[in-house]
Amino acid sequence: MKKYLFVCLALISLGTAAQTTVKGRILDENNFPLPGAVIAKEEGQYAVSDFDGFFSIYIDGLESVNATVTYTGFENQEIVLDPASDRIQLVVLQPSVNELDEVVVSGFQGGVVKSS
Repeated sequence: MKKYLFVCLALISLGTAAQTTVKGRILDENNFPLPGAVIAKEEGQYAVSDFDGFFSIYIDGLESVNATVTYTGFENQEIVLDPASDRIQLVVLQPSVNELDEVVVSGFQGGVVKSS
């Protein structure tokens, strides 16, 4: 019975040890945090950065995983999440610049106009 219990506990600890948390921070080129940036792994899992730009995401195993960082108004960036590193991974996003030839503003006024 003791051997059975020991084997079960050993298997449970191996299952939890295989899952690693990678931490990082998303900043713009002026070192301002980007809250709400999405870090998406290839497997379909994702994380969202908090108010200060920090994120944490789980990785199964000890293999490095590719991910894409997206944020509205900034270029998407491919990153490698390395579970072997204990350091916080720093990601700096570059702004996406789009120029418009012209902007057309149109309006519609509804309702009835009354005279007094």
